[in-house]
Amino acid sequence: MDKKEFKKASENVLGQYGFKYYSQEKTYYHFSDGLITAVDIQKSNYDDDYYYINYGFRIVEPEDAVKFPKVHNGCDVTGRFIFNYENSKKPDDILYIDTLSIETFSDLARGFIEKEILPVIEKGIMNFL
Repeated sequence: MDKKEFKKASENVLGQYGFKYYSQEKTYYHFSDGLITAVDIQKSNYDDDYYYINYGFRIVEPEDAVKFPKVHNGCDVTGRFIFNYENSKKPDDILYIDTLSIETFSDLARGFIEKEILPVIEKGIMNFL
């Protein structure tokens, strides 16, 4: 998978769960009652084919002026997608796009979202802690 395919696959997978990309923020957002979930994609400094997918949750108060929090500067709780690669002894937070098919990436990302992100969106931040 190349960079263009990776970006498109990311948009497709996140879109399936109600995330929308805001190009000005370079971040995907999901808005729900009392919670903003942000997801961004970070290219590794070490290799052009290595990426991280970061996420964060911001608890929203009625008087909150922050509408589009950045993952690492505005979210109350942050984390990074962890991928369980086939034939790997341990999970990894680095996404090696040059070795993955679109289908494999999409399956890995959906699995992580359903296990770690959706429960928080659906049932609240206490499901993350």
